[in-house]
Amino acid sequence: MRTSYVLLITVFLLASPKAQATRFDASGYLRAGTGWNGSERRMICVGNSGASTNEFRLGNECSFYGELGLTAHHEAEAAEAGDFFDSHVRFSMFPEGRRLYDSADINGRGVNLTEAFADARYRDIGPVTFWVGKRFYRENDISIFDWYSFADTSGVGAGVQGVPMSVGELAIAHLIQGSESTPSTGVPIIQFLDFRWRDIPLTEKGQLLLWSGYAWSSRGDDGTGTRYVPGHGAVLGAQWKQELSFGRNELAAIYGHGLMQGMNLYGPNPMTNPEANEAKRIRLTESFEFSAGDTWTFLGVLATDEVDSGAAQRSRSTWRSVGLRSFYQAHPHWRMLLEVGHSRYQSQSEVDAQGLELGERTMNRVTIGPELSINRSIWGRPVLRAFATYSSWNDANIAKMGSTTTALRGQSETWNFGYQTEVWF
Repeated sequence: MRTSYVLLITVFLLASPKAQATRFDASGYLRAGTGWNGSERRMICVGNSGASTNEFRLGNECSFYGELGLTAHHEAEAAEAGDFFDSHVRFSMFPEGRRLYDSADINGRGVNLTEAFADARYRDIGPVTFWVGKRFYRENDISIFDWYSFADTSGVGAGVQGVPMSVGELAIAHLIQGSESTPSTGVPIIQFLDFRWRDIPLTEKGQLLLWSGYAWSSRGDDGTGTRYVPGHGAVLGAQWKQELSFGRNELAAIYGHGLMQGMNLYGPNPMTNPEANEAKRIRLTESFEFSAGDTWTFLGVLATDEVDSGAAQRSRSTWRSVGLRSFYQAHPHWRMLLEVGHSRYQSQSEVDAQGLELGERTMNRVTIGPELSINRSIWGRPVLRAFATYSSWNDANIAKMGSTTTALRGQSETWNFGYQTEVWF
């Protein structure tokens, strides 16, 4: 969708007579910056290929990203307390940010319609919230990785939230993932039933979230000779959140199988290989926030994925990662950041010219820089920051890094220097 069309639509909606009687809220996010590498060329962002996310992202984000969300409150302010009927739209932009006018952005569209849904609750019907549309449907983010590692099935569908239980509450959703293949008349869809039992008390300040779901797709033919086999899969996970006197801790374990081996609905299309029904993934994550007085704060994460692709041979892979970000608060609005991380990835399917397994590929990263913040909180936004980032990798990773980033062929290290701003509103 062209940016100009979005602006015209937004202005028309807000200027219409109906809009004048409707209350609106706006929200958004912006991440923007630029930099250069050790060779005085544009900064190069690298990752350990096979990792499940952008590890240790500070100093390793080469593009811009922005969101603008609008919420319309259709119910009058005089409605019964707790009653509402709202609609939401959110546009996202993902330009490369190389120059003032980019000729194209990363995904080939000026603007994406990331969310478009409505939700409502009327207490004389029940205490639940109903929703229909396209939305972010996910739990908390692990900030060091910018990773929604647990219960992220953002997509298109419908659901209910806030169903009362003996303890906690239940959310149920039916989500549908369509293929982008054309012609699409014969391509089956993936359907997924998502269940989340939230706010189960474990301790005075500790809560458990249980997540489960089942996915399925039917056989089909896209009309060009590609045949799809019936697919199925399930996911089961638990997340324990504990508030501490000096911070917080979050521990999660997830098992995904078949269609849900990837644990989200972003990537999978209907299956062409029945072996994929046997794919498996086990994920463990541990993240924490720890404060030592008013001066030092630490964010940390440990993560691992154990994957079996379901193939008859060489099907196993392993990813492990550990990262730590520290904040030294020298002033209510001024602090120094240090982020360090280590990643390890190994896949049986990666072999050398002699057919031998390539072995474990590792990557290390260290980033340091000052940050100017609107307040003392490490989550305070907006912020302005500068950074210097050093990334290195082992010999087993040199060929892979060179193939994904040709400017690094034959090299085992790189530097990035730059500036970045991050804004929530």
